This record gives sequence, C-alpha cells and structure tokens, in this order.
Amino acid sequence: MKIAKPLLILLVVALLGMNLYQWRTASFTPDQAITDRFAHVWGNSTDTWYRNHFMGIQTWQNPMDVWVTLEIMWHVKPDVVLETGTLKGGSALLWAMFMQHANPKSRVITIDLQPQAWDARTRKLALERIDFLYGSSTAPEIVADVKERVKGKRVMAIFDSSHERDHVYNELKAYADLIAVGSYIVVQDSVVCGHPIMAEPCPGPYEAIEAFLAEDDRFIAVREHERLLVTANPMGFLKRIR
Repeated sequence: MKIAKPLLILLVVALLGMNLYQWRTASFTPDQAITDRFAHVWGNSTDTWYRNHFMGIQTWQNPMDVWVTLEIMWHVKPDVVLETGTLKGGSALLWAMFMQHANPKSRVITIDLQPQAWDARTRKLALERIDFLYGSSTAPEIVADVKERVKGKRVMAIFDSSHERDHVYNELKAYADLIAVGSYIVVQDSVVCGHPIMAEPCPGPYEAIEAFLAEDDRFIAVREHERLLVTANPMGFLKRIR
C-alpha cells in the first residue's frame, strides 16, 4: 500500500516530535556499571595519577572533585583551608591560588609526616599564603597547633593523608569542632575498599565517614556534590549544618 507523500512527511515529523518530547522529559539516570567501570580504569591507573601536575608540581587529584571543591570554597569563603596530606604540595598551591580570589585574606595550612614539598615551598605563593606543618595530623601537638592558628577563623578542611579508617575517623573527631556551620570537611579517596574501587586500605575512609556521621548529627554527606559522576570522594563532602 502506497502512502501519500504529505502523509508520510507528517508521520515522520510526528515520530520525531514524540522522540524529542521523550528525550526532553525523561530524567537522566547514568548506568552505574558504566560509571563504576570508568572509576576502576581511572582510579587504578598510576600513569594517570602520576601525570597530573599543577604549576609543574605533581598533584594527585581528581579534576572533577577539584572543580566541586573549588565551588564549595567560593561559596564558603573560608579564612583557612586545612589540608592533611601535603605530598609534593601541588594541591596546597592550587587551593591557595584559588582562595586569593574567594577570600584574599585566607591562608592554607597543610600537614604531612615529613617535609617533601621542597619545590612547592619555594614558590612565592607558598611563602605568602601557605603554612607547612610536619607530623601526624592526629598527633595532639599538631592538633593543638592548628587550633591555636585558626582561633576566631572560618575553617574548611580537606583530608587526604592516611586513608585507613581509624586515622580518618580520628581526623574527623579532632577537627570537627573547628568547622563553622555551613562549611565543609572534604574526605578524599573514600572510593577505595569497594566503593567502587577494590583497592586498599580496608576498611577505609568510607567506613570512617559512616562511623562519624552515626555519632555526630552536626554533619551531613551532601551527595549532590558527586554530580559529575566519577568521584574519588563518595559520601565525602561533609557539610556542617548545626
């Protein structure tokens, strides 16, 4: 049976219109298996991590999480960004450079077990805006030093040192009181131990977050900050709400 040309055109237009309507009205739900697979490939690739640099300094950060963290910094405008886990110092420089614009009077405090950020420490930006502390982030003398430095200041924290559950839990307990209402603790690398990357340590940051949130109702995990789909910090964007 032949279909008249005008009717055929009308049918094609109607079908296209229906498809467009369905596309516009459908809610987008990514296939979790796809995002998990991407996280596995990306997270387990040392070549990817080792080639990430900021200002020429090795910087082990997920760019998607960096973007979200900078958005949070702009909103919170902290006086102090407290970072645990300095490594080469690239991330401390990154936070300090951005915070020049979010809060020109801000400083970054970064903590590591030993001095290794030799190149980063000599940069003009570091000399002007970053304090390097050496020791365990949960050692009583380090915690006391940090508390003295941040008195009366609005603090945001980023935890990226040891990823063992007990250590991260102790960091959360040690520094939670310093975080102002509306500010954040960003717990990095909660993606390990099957969340979804099957990598050590186990238990890790994710389990520390669960234990901490079960005890401290001043904080909530803001899952909206994982909207870029591939995050190293699932459940790790913790906002103080009271």
